[in-house]
Amino acid sequence: MNKDAVLSCLVFTMVFIFLMLCAFASQAHASDIPRYEITRSWRGIVVHHSATETGTVASIRNYHVNHNGP
Repeated sequence: MNKDAVLSCLVFTMVFIFLMLCAFASQAHASDIPRYEITRSWRGIVVHHSATETGTVASIRNYHVNHNGP
């Protein structure tokens, strides 16, 4: 896959996530959003793109858990 295709996929994914978050935020009330205890501080949010025909969300998570811990 060439760089332009990867960049296009990344931009599409980011726009899609943004639109979904906007749609959710416009329909949700604060009381509807589940609360979770944060066990460690975040430094950022990473959007992964496997750029492979076989990469899945589960395979990316498994890689990170196996290499970085849960």
